[in-house]
Amino acid sequence: MANQHAKSQVIKRGGLAMRAQNYCPNCGAVCFVSNSYQISKVTRETWLRCSDERCGWSGVQTSEITRTVTLPHPANVQNDNLPPPLEKEKLLSPRQTNESTELF
Repeated sequence: MANQHAKSQVIKRGGLAMRAQNYCPNCGAVCFVSNSYQISKVTRETWLRCSDERCGWSGVQTSEITRTVTLPHPANVQNDNLPPPLEKEKLLSPRQTNESTELF
């Protein structure tokens, strides 16, 4: 279970994206979301709880939208304060560009 506790992933089945999974930083078990609050238009605070009752860890995760991948159509723009666009070089994954990236 190397580094599994630090990863978040999205699983795709039948073309639909499923919720990202969070793992306990202490024991590596799956964490449950006990509550979630919208802090701003781009920030959400999520309260997590370890599924392993023997561990008992709980904590708070903060998620933030940091960049825009695709701008909305100009007729649909409702907010002038969108996150900055992602550079085209970063649209390709490290796998597609033959680069390796250290995540942790």
